[in-house]
Amino acid sequence: MTKEIREYKKTLDTLLLENKPDTDWLHTERELLWRIQFYQHERLVHLIVSMTVAVATVMSFMSMILISQSGSVTIPHIALTILFLGLLAPYLGYYYLLENAVQTIYVYYYRVHEKNK
Repeated sequence: MTKEIREYKKTLDTLLLENKPDTDWLHTERELLWRIQFYQHERLVHLIVSMTVAVATVMSFMSMILISQSGSVTIPHIALTILFLGLLAPYLGYYYLLENAVQTIYVYYYRVHEKNK
């Protein structure tokens, strides 16, 4: 998805730099709105997944702390906590990339919208 967004941003950069008089800016604006909706949906899904994994990570870590105070922590419990931590980092990184990409797409939308005035 990030590769697709990068390529689309390059296309928009080219389109805005060339500023050809025969460019259909209204079509470009509508396409941008459609893509923004698509990217926002993708961002929402990844936010939900990231927060679910974050909550599971915290719960696993907290239960490991509680178990360690009353007895011994088992290897599967440690493995589960490490697994959640290993999943959380890429999910948060990907969500961060999506969030920044959508924010920059908003700027492109504003620039194209100005061309339609």
